[in-house]
Amino acid sequence: MGRTLRLLRAMKIVKEDADVSLTVVGVHQDEIEPALWTGLNVDWLGFVDKSGDSFIRIVCAHDVGCLLSNAEAGGIVLREYNRLGLATLAPDVGGAPEHAPQGGAILIKPQASDEEIATWIRTLANDRELLVSLRLASWQTSHMASWERVAEKLREVIIN
Repeated sequence: MGRTLRLLRAMKIVKEDADVSLTVVGVHQDEIEPALWTGLNVDWLGFVDKSGDSFIRIVCAHDVGCLLSNAEAGGIVLREYNRLGLATLAPDVGGAPEHAPQGGAILIKPQASDEEIATWIRTLANDRELLVSLRLASWQTSHMASWERVAEKLREVIIN
């Protein structure tokens, strides 16, 4: 939930400078103080079952995937963003950078201020060329996030 709070606080900062919206998956709006999201363009989806294709449709409808954890073992959602060709705001902590799309992610330090995060949101909202470049890099490396690639890497480790 802390990652959602960081993003909401940053969005409050940029709401006058950039036309941005946020879709929150995994957190319900009643878990967050209304003062943090009132006046923002936020769609609260809560839990989304990944066994069907609704999660994929939801994610593909966006330009940027965000995970701003302060601690992260890996963050499988970063691989999901990569597989779907999204630009990504990812945490620069733990194993997360290894899961973020190479060349398609902006890494955010755990100690980054709300203003620093807001600057990246503002930049991505206003610099279409950068956004397209990040998405292209993510798409070009999307094969690295496939289950086939994971199985191949496991085979290499087991055989060697």
